[in-house]
Amino acid sequence: MRLFGLLGFPLEHSFSKNYFIEKWSREEIRDSEFRNFPVEQISQLKEIISSFPELVGLAVTIPHKTSVIPFLDEIDSVALGVGAVNCIVVRNGRTTGYNTDVIGFEMSFQKGLKPEHKTVLILGNGGSAKAVNHVCVTKGLKRIIACRKPSVEGEISWSEITPKLISEVDVVVNCTPLGMYPEIEIYPAIPYEAIHGKHYFFDLIYNPAETVFLREAAARGALISNGLEMLVFQAEENWRLWNG
Repeated sequence: MRLFGLLGFPLEHSFSKNYFIEKWSREEIRDSEFRNFPVEQISQLKEIISSFPELVGLAVTIPHKTSVIPFLDEIDSVALGVGAVNCIVVRNGRTTGYNTDVIGFEMSFQKGLKPEHKTVLILGNGGSAKAVNHVCVTKGLKRIIACRKPSVEGEISWSEITPKLISEVDVVVNCTPLGMYPEIEIYPAIPYEAIHGKHYFFDLIYNPAETVFLREAAARGALISNGLEMLVFQAEENWRLWNG
């Protein structure tokens, strides 16, 4: 049996395991198993690789998408450019990191993107936000990144998200876990009263399907999208890479 898994912490409500078990059942794939690896310290990766010689691939989630990089043998050029890894291929004990968040987000995001959408406000600067930023760069979109501790040009603090800023940007993407199940009543602290009908709001969270962030945007006429389709595209790209 080939082993696949998910690396992150915590993993109680993860998408990957159920998705692949259902996929394998549907497609009558009988040589594969999936296991969650809820590890707090990414340094445990080497131990996992050595302990499970049947391991073929790992998906990587919060909080290890950036911290995993120094522990890999090779990194794909896209993942290197993004600065984050969410997919690991294991061959003969050697690990190669990829970023499939990029293709997952791009394929889902572009369905709602319009020519008049020029400026994107990205909420968060973690591993997923890096993939979102990469896609926005390739599409020639202006980016403003909001985070707790701005450190580079283009980043702002949460307190700088004013009604004027919200009214002037075209797209807002939530890359934070704020609003994720089970804490579904939490939401990014932005001035929702400034949202208008030309906005496009995208939330990387998929559970619940409509977060407070999206609900508030939809109530004001904005186009909204959640992260479920992104995860499906990303998972299928992981599967393609794991199978060579």
